Order: sequence, then C-alpha cells, then structure tokens
Amino acid sequence: QMPPIIFKTAIDSAHPQVRQATTLTLDIYDDGTLQWAAPQELVAIGAHQRRLAESQREELIEGQRYTVHRYAWALMPLREGSVKIEFPLLDAFKFGTRLRYPVPPLRLVAAPVPAYLPVHVPIGKPQLTVATLPSEIALDRPVNWRFTVRGNGISEEGIAKLLSSIRGNESLRFYPIQISSGDNGRPTSAVQTLRITLPFVPLQTGKLLMPEINLPYYDPVTARVESVLIPALSVEVFNPIWIAVKKIAVGLVMFLAVAGLGYVLFNKIRLALQRRKSLLLISRAENAGDLHRALLQFESENSVQNLTLQQWLMHIQKRYGVDEQLMAVVSKLEVARYAETYSAVHITLLAHDAVKVLKKLPLSKGGWTVHSTRRP
Repeated sequence: QMPPIIFKTAIDSAHPQVRQATTLTLDIYDDGTLQWAAPQELVAIGAHQRRLAESQREELIEGQRYTVHRYAWALMPLREGSVKIEFPLLDAFKFGTRLRYPVPPLRLVAAPVPAYLPVHVPIGKPQLTVATLPSEIALDRPVNWRFTVRGNGISEEGIAKLLSSIRGNESLRFYPIQISSGDNGRPTSAVQTLRITLPFVPLQTGKLLMPEINLPYYDPVTARVESVLIPALSVEVFNPIWIAVKKIAVGLVMFLAVAGLGYVLFNKIRLALQRRKSLLLISRAENAGDLHRALLQFESENSVQNLTLQQWLMHIQKRYGVDEQLMAVVSKLEVARYAETYSAVHITLLAHDAVKVLKKLPLSKGGWTVHSTRRP
C-alpha cells in the first residue's frame, strides 16, 4: 500500500517583531515516486519574502519510509498585526501525469516596534565577529579591516548606515566600506551573513588606536535599543623606509665583516704559503752559502733585503722576540762560512735546527705579529 502524502508547514516564530525575519518551511512527505515542481511565490500581504534553499532527505515514520522534500522562505513582516500566508497549488508529476495539491494557509502575528526606531536598525541581537589585525602594519600602505555580521533581517544598506559613524582622523584614513553576502549559495534559514571590509591607510608611525565598533540593535525582550560593542584595537605602525635602511646597514656591516674576514684568511694563507716556501728553501740548503741566502729570504721585504745575517737576526728578534737558539744557529753559520780554519759544522743539521726554530714563529705581516708572543 502506498503511504499517504503528508504536508507539514512550520514557522520559526509565530509572533516575530516587525522587520524581524523568520523561517517558513514546507515539508512534503511521499514514497519517492513523485517529481515536485518548486512552488510559486507565496501570497503574504504585508510581509517581504525571500526564497531559501531546497533540500531532500529520507525519513522513517511508523515503519514507512518517506522521501521528504523541503521548501523554505524567509518572511519579514513589514507592519504589525496578523499576516495571512497562502501557498499556491503544488504541482507534482508521476509517470508523466500532472497532479495538483493544495496546502492549508498559515497565519502569523507581528509584534510592533517603537515608531522612533530607524528601519536600518536590526531587530534582535546580531553576531559580530572581527578578524584580528596584524600586530604591526606599514606606514602609508592600505590594510583591510574585516569582520562579519550575522542576524535576522539585516541588509547591506542597513549595515552600511550603522557603520557610517566610523571616521578617520589625523592618524588614519578610511576608504569606502565594502559589504558582500557571506552565504555560500542560497541559505537554508532566515539568518543572513554579511562580510564587511573596511580599507584604511595609517598616516603616522607609532601606536595606532583603531575606532571601536558599535552596532546598535533593538532587543524585543527588554524593549530597548542595545548595542554590540567591539572595543578599540591598537596596532603598531612602522616606517618601511627605516626598516629597509636598517636592513641595508646590517647587510653592509655583514658584508664588510665577511670581506674583512676573507681578507684576513687570504692573507694568512698567503703568508703561510710564503713561510712554507721559505722553510723548504732553508731545509734544502747544501752548503753555508745556500743556507745564508735562504735565511735572508725568510720573510724578507724590500726594506730589509741585502742585509747582513746579523742585521736579519736583529730584525727577526725585534719582530718575534725569539730566544738564543736562533742566535746559536746564526753564529755557527758564520763560523762555517767565514772561518779560515776547518769548521766541523754540519750544514744539513744546522738547516734542520733553523727550520725547527723558525717554524714555531707566528705568522706576521708588515712587521706586526698576528699573535702576541712573549720573549722567553
């Protein structure tokens, strides 16, 4: 046996305030074999209607499975008193046959609001959500201040008027407000969501105090005009030019530091290679003359070239403060080179001793030592 067709109508609030939207639903229960056409416009004199989203679901009632087709409207009474709501004949099709069904009318009673209340003030408390601003913003660069408003019976024009009191000052300049619908597609209830974007430009550096947001509304319970208040926010405004200058200065300091470090390393490597070359030349000396020339070339400069061995020794001692071991090497070399009698000095061993002493000396440049040493 085919289950009967059931029509159910409901209103969220049978006694809404004037200009307070309420949701009207029409649920059609059938066995799933009917194709329903969307209802035509309602007859509701004295009320504004807005079509909401349709939906479909399955439901089990007393063992019978029904397909439930839901149609919905947002109704906003525009004057106080009783409003009669009449539904058009509903069209359904089954196997190509057109069927028509009547739906009983409804009635709602709208409560009055004070005559002094502006038409753009919402009835009932709206929800106001403000997006967080960055803790720091740049001077003279536009920033979007975003927030959302949810409520019954709100409109873009009305919210724009309510927020028109937000003004700029010497610290910031506001641009025209932008309002758009926040509902994705057609909503399913009379509650609307509006997205608000308030562009502004900071004009001064330092702490910027944003204006508070005060959204008035009429509370039917207290019969008073209340408000949703978002306290003033403070953000820090910085000058991006000074930030760029600081970055350039830091980058320049880092570059100079790296360049200086590179120069020091390059100089140390160069001196180390020269030292190694000089020590190699000393170690390969085969006679007293070779060793004499090799010692004079050890870290020699244009100003100290062509010196005697004693003058070279004084130069090394002045630069490094070496002990008497090098003096002994020089004395033995002079004996080996200038003595008229036979000298038993072994040049290879003498060169080895010279390398051993000179190898311990720190690297230097231009007569200045890289590491401080103390003369023993």
